This record gives sequence, structure tokens and C-alpha cells, in this order.
Amino acid sequence: MGWWAYPVRRATVLGGAIGFIAVSLLATHWPLGLVVLLGAPAAVWLMGVLSERLSRDTRAYQALLASTVGRATDLVAGYRVVKGIRAEAEATRRYRRASQETLVGARRNAGFLGRFLLGSGAVSGVFVAAVMGLAGWFAVDGRLSIGELIAAVGLTQALLPQIQSIASISIPNLAGARAASARVVDVLRGSGGPSPGRDDATRAEVAPLPVLEVSVPTATIRVDPGELVGVRADDRTAARIARALLDPWAGGGVEARLDGLPARELTAHEYRSRVTVAPHRATLFSGTIRDNLTAGAAAPERVDLAMRAAACDDFAADLDLPVGEDGNRLSGGQRQRIALARALASDAPVLVLHDPTTAVDPVTEHAIAERLPGVRAGRSTLLIASSPVLLGRCDRVVDLVEDAPRRAGDAPVQAGDAPLQEPDAPLHGRTVG
Repeated sequence: MGWWAYPVRRATVLGGAIGFIAVSLLATHWPLGLVVLLGAPAAVWLMGVLSERLSRDTRAYQALLASTVGRATDLVAGYRVVKGIRAEAEATRRYRRASQETLVGARRNAGFLGRFLLGSGAVSGVFVAAVMGLAGWFAVDGRLSIGELIAAVGLTQALLPQIQSIASISIPNLAGARAASARVVDVLRGSGGPSPGRDDATRAEVAPLPVLEVSVPTATIRVDPGELVGVRADDRTAARIARALLDPWAGGGVEARLDGLPARELTAHEYRSRVTVAPHRATLFSGTIRDNLTAGAAAPERVDLAMRAAACDDFAADLDLPVGEDGNRLSGGQRQRIALARALASDAPVLVLHDPTTAVDPVTEHAIAERLPGVRAGRSTLLIASSPVLLGRCDRVVDLVEDAPRRAGDAPVQAGDAPLQEPDAPLHGRTVG
């Protein structure tokens, strides 16, 4: 069930309760029932109008919070680098400033929420008081008996908690959901599309199984249809390649092309229907293993093949096993294997894998390496990895590390160390047979 479903489902249940009360009042005294039947939706609509400002501010607050959390994550992940260049004070200052801005946003958002609750409480109170006053007037006028008045007052009192619940819970939750969805839509709209000024009528078509080319400085990685091509690169270059393939419209010095056409000139649908990128960090959705594997509408037979290829047999016999929030019920290696199985189950024409086995043991890694070519037969795969076991199963390996220049004064590389490279130095590609 989607993250938006809870407020919608709750509002539906409360709306059903209000409808039941309205029908009961119709049976007791139809004018009162008609007032509730027409007035309750109007009151809820008015409360929705009052929530517009809260929704806009919630969107701004969510953006501040996301930025601060991202800054904190980057700080923790890169702390060794920050400490190495002695930038702790500057990093702390920037994080403190972002945190203070978020705190101000949180207080402002709480203020808008309080004003909304006050206004919506007044709307619901006035509406219920009007219904009860109308029932009293009908009783004084002789159009309602004492028994009917008691029934009408009781039903009206039962109406108040339903409307207040919509006002205090459902509408604020829905406002937050709308703000979050608007941010997601903004990201999707800004994440890709063809460059302006290009004539779509004269643009070449991209084949369903295209040739993928990735250009880094002084080197081009080419993946022909059906090939399994490995790339060995330092961490920074590997991350740049993966990031460029994940979002080819962002720039960054790495260019991707499909059948010779720059990926940035394709629409998001054209590109993503052909290229799927599985980032190094394994991110799972809350739910079951099956939910994660079928997130891309994978066919059942593909799920079984992908699970075996990713060596998930030893812990995922039951696909309805809950994985927890972000997979916290699984170990790091299990999360990584589920993420790999999800990527393989998508049966993407071109699949990009970035270090998919860093958290698994050597025996499991050997099993994955043996099974990977089979499950990707007839499809194209670009494997960015440092593992000799995985690279050894590729049709070709493009080595971006072997010939990379080292900085003067660098210490000799010891056994097991990653080769050192100047961050902005040119990269030289070498294909290993």
C-alpha cells in the first residue's frame, strides 16, 4: 500500500460514518438529514481550503529537512576526507546553519498547523452547532417530537468527532502527502528530458536493445547488444559513471549515448525504458521480499531466475518475508542480494550494476559471478566493479585504473591497496582481453 493510502483510507472511513449519520437523520427528519448531507461535504471542503497554506509551507519545510539530512549524511560518509583536509570547523558551521534554518522552518510549520487546527475547529463547531440549533428550532415549532429531537441531538453529537478527526488527522496528513508528492513530481520533471531546440521529427530512433557508449575523459566504454562488459575504475570515477547513467541530464563530465544519440536528448521514458541502473547503495522498500522484487512489474518467472542468480536461495525461500524499514531485518549482504535480484528481475535491455557484491562473502560472490552471464543472456550489461571474480566473467573489461597517472611523491602502492589517482587527472582506458 502506498505511503499516501493511510490518510485517504481514514478519510474514506470517516466519510462513511458521516454518511451513515446523515442517512439516519434523513430517516428521522428529512430536512435535518438534508442539511447534514449537503453541509458536511461543504464544511470539509472549507477545511481543505484552509489547509492550502499549510500544505505549501509543509512542502518548504520538507525541502529544508531533506537538505539538512542529506548534508548530515554527506558529512558522516565523508568525515575521513573532511578530517584529512582539516575542514571540520567549516563543515560543522555549514551543518549548524542548515540545522538552524530547518528548526525555523519546523517552528513556522507548527504555527501554520496550529492556525489550521483552530480554523478547522471553528468550522466544525459552527456547523454542528447550526445543526443542533436547527433541530431545536424544529422542536419548538412542533415539527419534531421530543423523541425525534433526542435522536437528532444524539446523532449530531456523534457527527462532531468524525468531522474533528478529519480536521485534526486526515487533512494534515493529506497536506503532508500532497507536499511530498509535489516534491517528487518536481524531481521527476527536472530529472530529464530532451534538450530544447532539438527537432524531434528529425531525431534518429533508438533501438529497443541499443548500443551503449559512455565517454569519460580520453576513454570511451562501449557495450554492444548482448555484451557483458566490465569496468574497473577508482571509486570516484566509478561513482561518476554510475551517476551519469542514472541521470544523464545532470552533466558532470561523463556523457552517455544510445545508438550514437546523446542520452540527454532523449525523454525520460525513452531512456529509462532501455537503461536501468542499480546503484551501489542497496535501498529496499518497506514490505516483503516479493514487494521489492516486483516493484518493476517483473514477471514471476523472471523473479525466480533473478533470485537464483543473486544467490538468495539460502534466506529467501519465503518471498512474503517482511524486510523491515529500508531492509533493516536483513543483513547488509542480504539487502545487497535482494537489490541485485530486483535489478535482474527487471529484464532491462541495458542493465548497469555498480559494485553489486561488496557486502557478500567470497563463496556467494563466486556463485553470483557464475550465474550472472546466464541470466543476462541476450541483454546488455555494464558491470562497474573492483572484484576480480566478477570482472573475470565479463566478455571484455575496460580498465580505467591500470594506466592512470599517479601524482608525484605518492607512496608506492602496497598489496591490496586501491591504486591512487589524481582526482582531475585524465583517465586512460585499456581493454583487457
